[in-house]
Amino acid sequence: MKKFADFQNMVCLLFLICTCANCGDSSDNGHDARIEECKSNYGTDKGYGFDPQYSNPDEAADWDFQDPQEAQSRCLNNDGHDCSADGFCTTDAAMCIAKVYGLEQGVTDWTVGFLYRSKFNTVVWNIQNTTSSSPNGASEGNQLTINATTGELLENMGVSTIP
Repeated sequence: MKKFADFQNMVCLLFLICTCANCGDSSDNGHDARIEECKSNYGTDKGYGFDPQYSNPDEAADWDFQDPQEAQSRCLNNDGHDCSADGFCTTDAAMCIAKVYGLEQGVTDWTVGFLYRSKFNTVVWNIQNTTSSSPNGASEGNQLTINATTGELLENMGVSTIP
């Protein structure tokens, strides 16, 4: 009887693994429609722009954020893709898209900035949260890199700062 119960448990586990094989696939989970909604609700036609946001104003010098024209120029000069400034998402649209991908608010405001990234050969939004910080200046968080035109998630990585 125990062997049969073990077999049933194994079949159930295999079923769960197979049905969740595409759980992280953004094409099947409604992200596309919500991303388009973010882009529509927070477009330049509604007065939104491209100003960077910093969790700490002192960190502005640590980032190489660019304005749309500079990012477009760098992208075109490197034969990048999705380089047209007319199609870029605004700051608020990028933050909305980051929420679609599950970025948590964290313990401080997000750092949000726009730039051409050679790693992806396109213009991106970097959106970083801080999930924990200590009095000595150490912190941890997550950073999403999102295609500035399509809203596609290009990278999701953990980040830490050690003073």
